[in-house]
Amino acid sequence: PRTGGSRPRPSRGGSRPNTRGGTPTGRRPANPRLLRQRLIVFVIVTLLVALGIWLAQQF
Repeated sequence: PRTGGSRPRPSRGGSRPNTRGGTPTGRRPANPRLLRQRLIVFVIVTLLVALGIWLAQQF
């Protein structure tokens, strides 16, 4: 039988408390090297897609 809340209720949302001392959302701070690599990959893929579209229009 229940006694009216003798135990603490679990918090809703399923988020764990942050134990590493990072940002409140649990994401790590951005690594500048990783951001540079992502930018380079984005530019290369964009140029390849643009080249593919241009080649498709030529033929």
